[in-house]
Amino acid sequence: MVTRSGLIKDTVKYMKSVLVIDDQEDIIEILEIYIEGHFEDLKVLKAFGGYEAISILDEEDIDAIICDFRMPEGDGRVVYNFNVEGANIPFAWHSATFSTDEAKIENKKEYFVLDKPVEEDMLVDVIHQMLAVSATKDSLYRKIKISILRGLPKINFDIFYKINDEKYVTLANEDDQELSLVLEKYDSKGVEYLYVKPHEIEKVFQYKSQILKEKIEKSGTPEDVYFVTSEVIDHFYQDLQDRGLSEAEISVANKCVNKCLKQLNNDVSIKKLMSDVIDKENYISTHSLLLVHIANAILSKYPEYEVDLEVISMTAVLHDLKIPNSRLARIRDFTSDEFKALSHSEQRVVLSHGVDMANDLESASLDEEVLALIKKHELFGNDIKRGSELSEQELLFYISHEVAHYLTEEGIEKTHQYLLENKEQFESLIGKKLYSEIYEFLS
Repeated sequence: MVTRSGLIKDTVKYMKSVLVIDDQEDIIEILEIYIEGHFEDLKVLKAFGGYEAISILDEEDIDAIICDFRMPEGDGRVVYNFNVEGANIPFAWHSATFSTDEAKIENKKEYFVLDKPVEEDMLVDVIHQMLAVSATKDSLYRKIKISILRGLPKINFDIFYKINDEKYVTLANEDDQELSLVLEKYDSKGVEYLYVKPHEIEKVFQYKSQILKEKIEKSGTPEDVYFVTSEVIDHFYQDLQDRGLSEAEISVANKCVNKCLKQLNNDVSIKKLMSDVIDKENYISTHSLLLVHIANAILSKYPEYEVDLEVISMTAVLHDLKIPNSRLARIRDFTSDEFKALSHSEQRVVLSHGVDMANDLESASLDEEVLALIKKHELFGNDIKRGSELSEQELLFYISHEVAHYLTEEGIEKTHQYLLENKEQFESLIGKKLYSEIYEFLS
């Protein structure tokens, strides 16, 4: 694969994030414009009510909160109390009625107050102050998932448990012979994260990347290849949520893709794959693996297609990593009731996860075509409905993605039925011969 030189932006920095909460979308947009205009490396997350904000705080690592008070779907006190009782993240009220509403706050701790509508300079100054507080708290430790630590055969650094924002205790050190039991104990208690010193965090991910490379090299059967590819995608997914992908992991992805394609040339049966290997509960990695398999099967029949299968495969591995859960990854129809029922922030994730992923990888040593496919992939279906013409590469990705989605969700028989019910549409899109090949491939 042709690659570009360079490193991924900010992979060893830890991008800060601010959660902006308001029931008025135009207010959030104004704050977002101000923030992005002054802070290059500050990610803005948005919630349109207190309850939605709490779900984000449960899933995301937030460094600062800017919150309205009066909102119909959970007012600001819901968020404030949740924060005070939990992470105690630097907090700013942004409200036109706060002088009246402040009396309703029961557990008053330190917070900032921004009169709505806030002046740009005041907003920027308060964010600087909040991030300084957050940076002081985070400077000594970095969080890491227990599941990642448990996947390492050896750990040669200290691990800490967080009591509160001011106190961390040593859970285990590099000489601890019972470390695996300690990790298992805390994992079973539902503890998701432990902490390490900042200079150790890169060692963890470099070590993990090396382990994955070795597993890829040793994989010899179709089952081995699919299991290790699934593990690679899962690792990337966890890693991206915590600190971004590094060049070491892009190298792992390349090795994984090459091994996967080599194994696919052994003509693995789709029925054997579905019955023996594929884990349908793990949607993101499963449909990505099936996508590669289907694209390879199509190209084996149509070698005249001007398509680089490595580009398709690398896109398959990376394309959904910005989606926080399988529930959102499963949504394909943006006109469906399921999509309309999502919150504003969830809709944005579904619609823009490709663009966000491509932006994260913009300076990576990846083929430009991979970035282009990642950036546009979630809109191919809408492009087709509008009559827009796709390139052969885009069309192959779209068809493989759709079939992989239905296989993962419904299985072979219902995918057969889906293809049959939409025969006319598929034949007009890809031709009768190719449609027939895909249908027979699933037989």
